[in-house]
Amino acid sequence: MKTNLLKFVIISMMAAIMITGCNKDKDKEETGCDCNEELYYYKNGQKVFIGDLFLNNSLLVAFTSEYEKEMEDYLYLDKWIESYLNGSGIFEPLDWTRGRIIAITGNDVAYIELWLITKVPKTCSQMKNIIHWLENEQLVAYASFTFKNLLTYYPYFFVEVNDLSDLYALMQETNVKVLRNEGNRFTILADKNSKGNALQMANYFYETGKFASVSLEFLN
Repeated sequence: MKTNLLKFVIISMMAAIMITGCNKDKDKEETGCDCNEELYYYKNGQKVFIGDLFLNNSLLVAFTSEYEKEMEDYLYLDKWIESYLNGSGIFEPLDWTRGRIIAITGNDVAYIELWLITKVPKTCSQMKNIIHWLENEQLVAYASFTFKNLLTYYPYFFVEVNDLSDLYALMQETNVKVLRNEGNRFTILADKNSKGNALQMANYFYETGKFASVSLEFLN
């Protein structure tokens, strides 16, 4: 089950983006606090809410090159991505310098991760609808919220296993994948085909109480 070590090559860093949290009731509609209770993670056994760090005009979207050979209408994947996003009417014109990461995972699938800026601020619920729309596209591997300071979370999380049968049962239930393992510590990938994103799945695994530890890394 052990696979190649995850490698991340940072091509360029994210440019400045508007930073707007959601910590005032009167700003609920504008800032996205309508799903504040869903935005949390666990640290040292405590639930940490991050709704006040939610960015209401930014998303991280990952495209996969897996289907590039099937795209006869476009010479390069980059050109297709630019046409797809700019033609949506949702985002500001794509600027590759805003951030691009190529993630080479243990199953040798390359992801192109881009920070996208929406033309107007969106609520959390509206952002979830945009994510759903994006993830219906075959070439999109996953999409996620971004947060002030934390920026966003990686598409994987870490599980320290007590009983392998518990891990296998939850993998089957949630459709997550093992990228690699070192002893009883597993790196788990959650993509658009999983029951939830990496943040949601890390919380779900933690809340079962079946694992020695569950942790999530943030990209900052």
